[in-house]
Amino acid sequence: SEMCIRDRVSTQSTWEIFLAMNVFFGIGILTVLIYSFIYDGTYCKIYLILLLGYIVLTQIGTLTRYNNKRKKCNIATWNGPNDPQILLTHEWDITNAEIYLEKKRKETNLPLTLTHLVGFCAARGLSGQKDLNGRLSFGNYYPKEQVDISFLVACENGKDLGACKIENADHKEIGTFCEELNKSSKRLRNLRDDDQKKRGFSLSLLPTFIIEPILYAAGYISCSIGIPLPMCGLNKYAFGSIIVTSVGMLGYEHVFAPIPPFTNVPLLLSLIHIS
Repeated sequence: SEMCIRDRVSTQSTWEIFLAMNVFFGIGILTVLIYSFIYDGTYCKIYLILLLGYIVLTQIGTLTRYNNKRKKCNIATWNGPNDPQILLTHEWDITNAEIYLEKKRKETNLPLTLTHLVGFCAARGLSGQKDLNGRLSFGNYYPKEQVDISFLVACENGKDLGACKIENADHKEIGTFCEELNKSSKRLRNLRDDDQKKRGFSLSLLPTFIIEPILYAAGYISCSIGIPLPMCGLNKYAFGSIIVTSVGMLGYEHVFAPIPPFTNVPLLLSLIHIS
């Protein structure tokens, strides 16, 4: 598997500076708008006309089949590299793992896979690691009370990407782990997940230049501070402590998946092709 470990202290500081600068710019714009409404509305009219024109131009591009929800989220998420990451690759002999999975399949009568096993082992390994399983909020590090793991799931034939979170994953047996993940992923693929619908609806309507600050702000509030945002489809620490993604079906032997900045997680495990 491939492991991407984020240097969270430097990264989180970057996002906090970004949010702080947005606050300064936002207050400045708000001040000018208030002044314009009270004394002279000319500035407001010019500003609104230009803003409306820009929104129209950005929305024209969304009419093409290439700018789906996932693509718009990508555009709003990724900029030039501005934060450090440690990228590691490691190979394991999975002979014993496959023997273990086959044994558990017979015991539980469940379709256990290596994805389930890797998430299960990662949760057990992170249990008790207070120096790693934590969050950064307002420039300070705070350990998390539990180990939650998110699995990325492709939806709508790859046009969207969802996340299934397993809470208290380090205290669950692999059978329970499998059942919860399969149930959540099936709900996502069948478009019956309410939180995913809320996120997808917002991404479908908004232009990318508005999605970007919303993603960063919502991610910081939900994933770093720990305040749920039900209107955005985000619960407390929405992406947990680790993100797991499986790209083995693509046939690649080395894949370094990037960590989405708004998730605020320290670890991402990428499962590759078995050879």
